[in-house]
Amino acid sequence: MDGISRSLVRAEAVDGYGDVLGLISLVSFDEDAMVEGIKTRALESGRLDDADEAVIRHRFEVYRRDTAPVLKYYPDELKREIDALQSQAEVLQGILGCIIPMQTVRLSAAAN
Repeated sequence: MDGISRSLVRAEAVDGYGDVLGLISLVSFDEDAMVEGIKTRALESGRLDDADEAVIRHRFEVYRRDTAPVLKYYPDELKREIDALQSQAEVLQGILGCIIPMQTVRLSAAAN
């Protein structure tokens, strides 16, 4: 998760210091496909340390243990999911489809 606390303790600690406009979560129910995609991207970009399957799977465990509970902390109406196994262009389009409406509402509110 980017731009928001990655642990429940931290999320609770910063609650009230800013407004969370939305949460975008890249999801996939096929962890094996995610692992292969991460390995491929790491190898293509020359990040050999990120291509180790054991390291990748450990990161998924850390996510499930520490970060996933943060998503449950926030109301469902703030959450959006995007299929992480889509093409990069489709993922970007999905993210922009979430961010642009949030920014439009925020800018409109600031103008009034």
